[in-house]
Amino acid sequence: MVHSLSYSGRQSVCDDVRAGAPCTAIMDQNISQVETCILADRRVTVREIANKLSLSVGSLETIIHKHLKFFKVSARWVPKQLTDEHKQHRIDACRSLVTRYRKEQNEFLSCIITCDETWVHHYTPESKRSSMQWKHVSSPSPKKFKVQPSAGKVMACVFWDTQVVLVDFVPP
Repeated sequence: MVHSLSYSGRQSVCDDVRAGAPCTAIMDQNISQVETCILADRRVTVREIANKLSLSVGSLETIIHKHLKFFKVSARWVPKQLTDEHKQHRIDACRSLVTRYRKEQNEFLSCIITCDETWVHHYTPESKRSSMQWKHVSSPSPKKFKVQPSAGKVMACVFWDTQVVLVDFVPP
């Protein structure tokens, strides 16, 4: 059995024209000004743009996300910025190593010693997960205090090839 649904005699699900103020914030001029603000300073906040252009935060978010298709991301951390010269030097070094490996095979690999450094603490730092505890609704929140620097740590340099060759503790 098929029913014809009709609410107050309506046959369409589209919005009818109705009274009320039209949205005046989302216009081409405002969209252009918001885009200019973002391109001038990629770290600008929504609130700063809202204050500058006298627009609501909600209208700004609509412009930024739906019209301009911008979204915020965190920058990826890299150890350092390499110049073209640095990159070329690394490529040359890698090619040299590959050429040597092709000649010497596994004998070459056993000659390579690498190093890394790490902080060795005089205590075992507690992880966030291991410090979690059950709490009743009426009990106060637990407090965790920062371990004093006097607990100490020292930097260790570890050198190895196919096994650990040397562990050296760097003086403070």
